[in-house]
Order: sequence, then structure tokens, then C-alpha cells
Amino acid sequence: MLEGISWIGVGLAVIAAFILGALWYGPLFGKMWLRELGRTVAPSEGPGPALAPLLGTQFVATIIAAVVLAIVIERFGPGVTTGLAVGVLCATGFVATAKLGDVLFSRKSNSTVFYIEAGNQLVSYALMGAIYGSFA
Repeated sequence: MLEGISWIGVGLAVIAAFILGALWYGPLFGKMWLRELGRTVAPSEGPGPALAPLLGTQFVATIIAAVVLAIVIERFGPGVTTGLAVGVLCATGFVATAKLGDVLFSRKSNSTVFYIEAGNQLVSYALMGAIYGSFA
């Protein structure tokens, strides 16, 4: 199952997803996201829990997502358009619907948090899919 995977494509997709996440939760939507979660990060407070272990865990999770996405894309065939479509379908059908449950049943989330988080995943999966599709 993994023998046909382009590991270069997976690696580049993971790097792109991490860059997107840094921009998404940084300058693009970071302040709004934290405000909607009821959190602030003042310069004197620091980022809270140590960031390195959190980013390391997220990096592993992103590798897993990229590999699974690659397996699905390999079944549909190569191409940027195919990869993009598979990424959007997977993000919409699996990730966004799961995140919706978080909003519906959590007292700490709201629709703005949902749109920020699900939007990041949708764009991230589309980007990873398009990148991987170009290597498939």
C-alpha cells in the first residue's frame, strides 16, 4: 500500500501545511481565533505550554494525514486537480464534520472558531492534495 507513495510529495505537502498553519494562526486569524477562545497571549505571559512539544505532535499528525491523503490520491490517479479535489473532499467530509461536533457539544467553541479551524483544515488538505497530486 505504501510502496507507490511519493515521499518527496508527502514531505513537501507537510512543509506546506505547516507554513500555512503558521500564517493562518499567526497574522491571518491568530488574534481573532484566540479572542474567540477567550485566550490572550500578552508578551509578558509567553505562549503558555511549551510550544515545541505541541508543534512536534502536530507535525506527526500532519505526516499521518499527508500519508493517508497520498494513499487516497494514488487510488484516484495523478494530477494537481485530482489531488486538490480529493483534499477538499476529505477535509469537508471528515475533518469539517468532526469539527462541527466540537462546536455543537463544546461550551468553549463557537461558529467563528469552527470557521477558522475548519477553514484552515480545508485549505491545508486542498494544498497538500494539490502538491501531492503533482508528484503522484
